[in-house]
Amino acid sequence: MTRSERRIAIAKDVIEQINLGKMCIRSSNGYLAGKLPKSCINRDSETKISPLMARDIQKSCKMCIRGALMISKIAQFNEVTMENLNFDLDYISIHVESTADILEGAFSGEELDIIEQTFEGWADKKIGIFYCDHNDDADRVIAICQNIVDHGFFDPSVRYDVV
Repeated sequence: MTRSERRIAIAKDVIEQINLGKMCIRSSNGYLAGKLPKSCINRDSETKISPLMARDIQKSCKMCIRGALMISKIAQFNEVTMENLNFDLDYISIHVESTADILEGAFSGEELDIIEQTFEGWADKKIGIFYCDHNDDADRVIAICQNIVDHGFFDPSVRYDVV
């Protein structure tokens, strides 16, 4: 699978999970934060995170766009071990380095920064317009992901309506 194909597969999954009501999107929340689900407690650090475990994490956490992309990649490609996640007792919190490392096969650090800036409403005028077009956090993630699906990469200059 090419990087572009991976980006598209991940973006499609994020859209599907949001539309099913199975992903809690929040801006200014941290990348992925919440209670560690029972399926992940007492796991060896070398344990690969199964798609079921990833979906359990998804259900128990709030996430921004980077967290959503990351958890969808984990659920689809099963390439991440427990040691890649930062957790303390029963609480999970993902940091920028972890999201960049986990999403490396699909997104560059620069791409992730632009996507995050657009989601959070930071930076230049083009990004600000995209942000203002989508006041709802989940709608903004859907618009960003649909942009990725349509182009194979994120182009913040293209405006989207979420219906």
